[in-house]
Formats: sequence, C-alpha cells, structure tokens
Amino acid sequence: MEKRYQVCVSSTYSDLRNERRGIIQALMEMDCIPAGMELFPAADEEQFEFIKRVIDDCDYYILIIAGRYGSIAPDGISYSEKEYDYARMKGIPVLSFVHRNPNTLDTEKCDRDPDVIARLERFRRKVTAGKLVKMWSEPEGLPGLVAVSLSKTINTHPAVGWVRSDQAVEARLAAQINELRQRVDNFLRRTHSAIVETRRAAMVLINQLSQANPSGAEASAAVADSLEAVGEVLIALNEEEAAQRTGRPQSVSQSVILALRNLEAMRAQLAQASANIGAEGDIFRPLDTVLAGCKAVFGLWRES
Repeated sequence: MEKRYQVCVSSTYSDLRNERRGIIQALMEMDCIPAGMELFPAADEEQFEFIKRVIDDCDYYILIIAGRYGSIAPDGISYSEKEYDYARMKGIPVLSFVHRNPNTLDTEKCDRDPDVIARLERFRRKVTAGKLVKMWSEPEGLPGLVAVSLSKTINTHPAVGWVRSDQAVEARLAAQINELRQRVDNFLRRTHSAIVETRRAAMVLINQLSQANPSGAEASAAVADSLEAVGEVLIALNEEEAAQRTGRPQSVSQSVILALRNLEAMRAQLAQASANIGAEGDIFRPLDTVLAGCKAVFGLWRES
C-alpha cells in the first residue's frame, strides 16, 4: 500500500522565498505532500489557529531559520516560534535547519531591531538544543540537505502517512477477509472435533444396542427405532462434515437438527422400556454423549 507523508514547511517568508521553493520541489520529488505557508502566512491569531490545524494533519515539520525572527504575536513570540513550539508539543517529528552565520546574509534579509535580534538569538539557541538540527549556509544545497535528513527521519521515525481512499478500503477489506478466514478455520476445527467425538459415542451406542436382548414388543421396537435414529445421526454428521468443504448449505445442518429430534424421541422411548431391554452396561451414557454432540454441532453452526 503506497503511503505519502505530509510535511509542514515553516519559516519567515519574504527573505526565504527561493529557499522554500527549492525545499517544496524536493519534497514533491520525494512523493511527499508539502504544506507550505505561502497561501496563509502566519500574520495574526486567527490565521495561526488555522495553521495549527494544518500542523495537526502533518507527519513531519520542517523549520528553516535564517536572519529574521518573523511576525511577532501579541504575546511577544513570533508566529514561526509558536508554530515550532506547537509541533513539538504535539509530538510531531521536527527537522530544523538553521543558518550557520546569519551575519553574512544581505542586510534586507536580516532584522535590524536589537530587541528582535535578541529574540531571534534566543530562538536559535532553543532550536539548536534539539536533536534533529542541521546547519546550512548555501541556499543551493538546502533542498538536498532537507531531502537527506527527511529520508533518514522517515526510516527512523515512520509516521502514519496518507493513502488513497481506495487503497485504504482495500487494506480494510483484506483485514476483514483475514479475520473471517481465521473465524472459519476455528469453526471448522471445533466442529470437526465435535463430530469426531459424537461419531465415536454413536458407534459405542450402536454396539451396545446391537447386543441388547429386549423382551416384549415395546422394548424391541425401542431398540430398533434407536438403532435407526443413531444411524440417521451418523449420516447427518457425515453430510455435515462433507458440506463444510463446499460451503455448508443450510439444508445439511437442518438434517442434523432432524436427526437430533428423532434421537431425543428415541431416548424417551428407551427410558420407558429400559427395564425390558436387557442391554449390557449403561446405554444412556453414550446416548447422552451423542445428543450433546449433535447439539454442539448445531450450536456451532448457529454461531457461525
């Protein structure tokens, strides 16, 4: 699934117009989504609230510092510094690029007010105390420096990123399909186990009924009907197991229900004539195991 990262580029504007253009071009060549301040320069509190929402949507934040501090908010802090502080507060990876020697810049690209110069110096010290900081001097080399640093940061601090909506849907569908596959596999394992146990108990019951010596028509009929009912259960279980490999049609599971009802009726008939059946051992123990197994198979089918 192809992922793209949105990157906020923050700096003063008029003095770094060309540098910003080069950085944005480099980001686009990296298949990133630049979120520059060209269309909404941070000049007042209302715009800053909008910019904060833009930063919230970004995966990475790039700060460029040269010779200007930028427009100052009523609280005495520049909007560039406020953006930087906000990105740090939100936990967004920040990559800072600070001019090595702003005294070499053209006069029109530097602040002249001593108070503003002091604020810029404090801001530089704050930023350079961070981890992801690079110094730059030549505008021509800045886009490449940004591209290399961002590539390393993406590898070491991968962000959420953005994907096309159709790709996101495909990923969700793949996850849902995988979950359904796991549920089906689990269902098949549980059902197979229940069928095997039920079939084993049914064979024990058939053996005990076959060795019974019923006395009287009622007892003989109860044994014969019970043998037939157990045979129907075995057939239904075999059909159920085979149908699981080809889609498990509902009609097969219904046959398990019918066999279960018939066997429940036969159990009542056996209980009524039990004194005259003369079977070896306790025939009701395997019989009840078969009944419980059929109910388990049906219960698993209903859960699915």
